[in-house]
Amino acid sequence: MQSESLCTAPEVPGHWLWGSLPEYQRGRLKFLESVRREFGTAVTYRLGTHRVFLSCEPDVLKEVLVTRHRDFGKSASTLMLKDFFGESLLTSEGVRWFEDRRLMQPTFSADQVRKFGSTMVGQSLSYAGKLSNGEHRDVLRDMQELTMSIAAETLLGVTLADEVRSIHEPHDLIRSSFDARVEHPVASFPWLPTRQNRRVKEATREIHGIVNAIITRRRGDRVSGGDVLSRMLQFQEQNPGQLSDERIRNQVLTFLFAGHETTASVLGWAWYMLAVHPDVENRLYAELDEVLGDRDPEIQDIPNLNYTARFVRETLRLYPSVYMMSRRSLRDCQVGGFNIRRGTTILMSQWLMQRDARFYERPLSFDPDRWTADFQQNLNQFGWFPFGAGPRKCIGDSFAILETVLVIATIASRVRFRLQEGQAIVPYPSVTLRPSPGIRVFCEQRRADFAKSESQIPTRVQF
Repeated sequence: MQSESLCTAPEVPGHWLWGSLPEYQRGRLKFLESVRREFGTAVTYRLGTHRVFLSCEPDVLKEVLVTRHRDFGKSASTLMLKDFFGESLLTSEGVRWFEDRRLMQPTFSADQVRKFGSTMVGQSLSYAGKLSNGEHRDVLRDMQELTMSIAAETLLGVTLADEVRSIHEPHDLIRSSFDARVEHPVASFPWLPTRQNRRVKEATREIHGIVNAIITRRRGDRVSGGDVLSRMLQFQEQNPGQLSDERIRNQVLTFLFAGHETTASVLGWAWYMLAVHPDVENRLYAELDEVLGDRDPEIQDIPNLNYTARFVRETLRLYPSVYMMSRRSLRDCQVGGFNIRRGTTILMSQWLMQRDARFYERPLSFDPDRWTADFQQNLNQFGWFPFGAGPRKCIGDSFAILETVLVIATIASRVRFRLQEGQAIVPYPSVTLRPSPGIRVFCEQRRADFAKSESQIPTRVQF
């Protein structure tokens, strides 16, 4: 066993028992920014008994995520997700993960993802068609429902109706429980029979029941397709005993919830960025009007929506849904010249790297124009990695980018969202980086075929 002195990275001074846990609990993002600012690109700290090595060095990230990824496993915070997702593509490791990834990969091929474009546009049109000129909305909640509907239809081959809204309350409860466990890693005992833990277990059972019903319905259709669920059911039928119903359910949970949550957060930030940067908003609308005119977007329009794509990249840079990643060292090792003890959590933060002055001029400014072809070609791989890197890079990265561009193009060609006054919207590092407490807007017509009749405009809307 290596001695403590072998870890040569600077260490954040902290309480003899709790370490830096109180500062971490007061604000994860501000804590990460402060240790990066005060101690440099490599630093260690303790959260109670958990030792963390935070690195902002691209070479270290490449070692951990790419060249030596087998030396590092899932961290404790990721493994907490097993309580809800079970063994799935998000949480599994080794042979199990490789088999799952190989089975799912064809759904996310370039050709298959392009086929999903019409569904993304269609669902966005359905949402926009229900809005009224002058109507007040929480656009973050709207994006959560929209992206869940898109994920269900494209990745699972089912259409959700009442289930979308009925799922949100138990899902919010589970998400808040996970946040509490991450913020209190020392006193996290989900097995205790507390009222809160009982509520979380009941919410999990409720969602599992809904997902089981979705799978049963899909199995009864006996219609094969390019979606993930169809591939799993077909594989199960052709290979008896190799893929259990529980494993199928776990994967469905992952794609339905993890898949929609990340994109919904990005879309929420995107609408907020448009609302607070009128010059960017005008540029984006001008491009949509020039490329689309009075028609709705199609997959063939993507190459011509250059500014919209840059806008999405810049939103993902400043407000990445996955704001940090972590791995656990499986053995004593050296990383980036530092000795790392077995069991140490290695933390890599998109929030820090994608706001780093080493990679960006005016890193805190929102500037879609920075994303020229030359800039992207010369940018370090870890200056922009919102979907991770290496073999375990998010399987749905191209899906998420396409969805975000098409949803924005479809809705923004018809409606403008104006911020309601008196809001204080801040980044909240939940499972994803969400705009908190939401984004309250009112709708403004952009196309004549958008607005409903004046009699349908509500006089008062409560949130």
